[in-house]
Amino acid sequence: GTTGLEIEVPADAKVDDNSASAGFPSATIWTTPTTFLTGGFSKEDYGMIKATFEESKAGIEKDAAMVGKLKGFTKEEKTPTGWHFEWEATSMTDSPVFGIQIRLDIDGKAWDCGTNAGSPAERATVAKMCASVRKAS
Repeated sequence: GTTGLEIEVPADAKVDDNSASAGFPSATIWTTPTTFLTGGFSKEDYGMIKATFEESKAGIEKDAAMVGKLKGFTKEEKTPTGWHFEWEATSMTDSPVFGIQIRLDIDGKAWDCGTNAGSPAERATVAKMCASVRKAS
C-alpha cells in the first residue's frame, strides 16, 4: 500500500492499508493477534507516535492504566533503529495482556509496530513480524 513498506506475515494474514482513513501512514495486519503498524513521521513531526524512548514508555504506562493494570515491563531495550518494549498487564476484565511495541527507523522515518497479545507465544509472533518490516523493494 501507500506505506512504502513490506512485512513478513503468516500465510493466512490479511493486511489493510489504513492510511487514507487514518490521515497518516498506517496498516492493520489481521492475524492472531491483530497487529498495527503506524508512523512514517520524520523526526521533526512525530504525529501520533512518541518521539523518544522515555515518552513511549510513559505512554505505554498511561495507556495500560486507562484500561487495566500494568504489571511491569519484561523488555526495555534501545536498538540500532529505535527500541523494543514488552510488558505484562491485565485488562479491565482481569484477562492477561502481553504487550509489545517496536520502534523502527526506516529511511529517516519513525514507525511503531505492535499490539496487545493474549499470550507470550502470540507476542513472539508479533515480534517476528515487526522485526521483518522493511522498505518495499
